[in-house]
Amino acid sequence: MRNSLSFSSGAGSCLSASSYTHGHAATLGNGGLHISIENIDMSGKLFLSVQSGTKPFKGILLYINKGSLTDLTSNYQFKMSCEDERGLYRSVTHMSSVPKSLISLGLELLPRDFSEFFLNVVIVVEFHEWYWINGTYSDFFQGAPPPSIYL
Repeated sequence: MRNSLSFSSGAGSCLSASSYTHGHAATLGNGGLHISIENIDMSGKLFLSVQSGTKPFKGILLYINKGSLTDLTSNYQFKMSCEDERGLYRSVTHMSSVPKSLISLGLELLPRDFSEFFLNVVIVVEFHEWYWINGTYSDFFQGAPPPSIYL
């Protein structure tokens, strides 16, 4: 599990889970954030989205341990992951501290990796309000599974 220091132009660095970001531990709960993995058009392509709760977020560091993230908009950039040999396509961070309400990314994930998939998300709402959310594929998957042709 990794944490991040968040700056206006992206996550600054990765630290061990025992470290604190912004001088204190994560805010309890999830801040009303909604994280989902969906097969929107039944084409087999998966989409991972993070939607803000009651307040927009200013920073994000999103990391997956399997597969690749795709379809980044100009508001986000790949970030080299901590201790990950494939790094570049598994971590995404923000490009500015302008408030955001949604990030949506393509997710390329082989069916054999579903059971081992893990997602970590650090969301910074304000300097002293940040959330650390993590879970497995089944924690975030919404809707019908990809069609058998994709499997």
